[in-house]
Amino acid sequence: MTDWRVLLLSAFAFLIVLFGLLTLALPDSQEGRVLYTLDATHSVRALDGVGLVLVALGGAAAWGAGLLWQRRMTR
Repeated sequence: MTDWRVLLLSAFAFLIVLFGLLTLALPDSQEGRVLYTLDATHSVRALDGVGLVLVALGGAAAWGAGLLWQRRMTR
């Protein structure tokens, strides 16, 4: 099956998850202001939230690509 919509949505999902994971892996000096302090060595920063949203959007897009692929295969 070579439906261009499935391939495009899958590639989009992969890139969004990749950018989200790269955002989560940034060092503390580049992550922005502290949103919530857990203890002396752990905190949630601004770009942690952005990375989490990107990973969630990428996961939703990958799930949508899977649903689209499944719908195309059962026709």
